[in-house]
Amino acid sequence: MQKFVGIFSLLLLIACHSANKPYPSEWKHFGNEDRFYLGIPGKASEKAKSVESLSMRQSSCRESADLYAKSPYLWRKFIITNAHNITKEESKAFETHLISMQLKPVLEECQSILEPTLSDGEWYACECLYFITYPGGKVQFEKDLHFHR
Repeated sequence: MQKFVGIFSLLLLIACHSANKPYPSEWKHFGNEDRFYLGIPGKASEKAKSVESLSMRQSSCRESADLYAKSPYLWRKFIITNAHNITKEESKAFETHLISMQLKPVLEECQSILEPTLSDGEWYACECLYFITYPGGKVQFEKDLHFHR
């Protein structure tokens, strides 16, 4: 029985370690501000993969996610997550508005997305959690979105 419990515990530990859940896209209230959190994907560079360095894969994966976070990809994901039934033209206009606000995404944390086909599957791909503090919070975001529709 002890052997069974030990094996079960080991399998549970492996399952919990290897199954990172995607970060949810959501608004959270902190003190007197609303923050919108969203996960941004990244991937390790080919060089980091070829030298088989975990630290290089991790840093290049984070850098890749950071490039996405500083690109229009972030704003499109922000709009798509929050605006339902928005036209392409409305989305583009609101994206331009968001870019003009010069909001800066802040990195909260990153996690590896394990590649089960690789023996050392960590940090070939990752997801980083960023947040955006929208002036006036979620209520102002919704007003601004409505204005641009």
